[in-house]
Amino acid sequence: ALIGGYAAWPAGWTAPTLAVIWIAAIAWLTLVIKIYGRLSPGLTRLDYIIRFAVIAALLALALTSLTGMGPIIPGATWLALKLVVFAGIIVCGLGIRVVFKPFGQAFGKLVAEGSSPAVEAAMRLAQSRVRPVVLTLWAALVVEAFLGLSKI
Repeated sequence: ALIGGYAAWPAGWTAPTLAVIWIAAIAWLTLVIKIYGRLSPGLTRLDYIIRFAVIAALLALALTSLTGMGPIIPGATWLALKLVVFAGIIVCGLGIRVVFKPFGQAFGKLVAEGSSPAVEAAMRLAQSRVRPVVLTLWAALVVEAFLGLSKI
């Protein structure tokens, strides 16, 4: 957005801002790889905190920009809306983790003890509960693509 001219920072802020964003993104990616690579699963709480902070930052940038007080230039409403939708995508990702957690527990029991009606029911219930969250995430991705391509 900064490079494309859809957002503006005060003079001299663009390069440092982009550097901080890239450093933070690489650090977060490293954290996620460590968590999901089972190298440091204890860092999951930190990952959640970062995700909530990113959601708040995205919404703050979007809302201040929509009111004319943020860095996104007037006329690029589509970009502010993309930030709102992206925050929603992160919320969906968190929702999937929370709602689908019982599936992992039931699957572990399935592997350890074999199938049973209770285990199968728990897995089906988790799948049925997570489906709306996943469909919402997919719909949000379509909206993101539409906004980015149409720039409406």
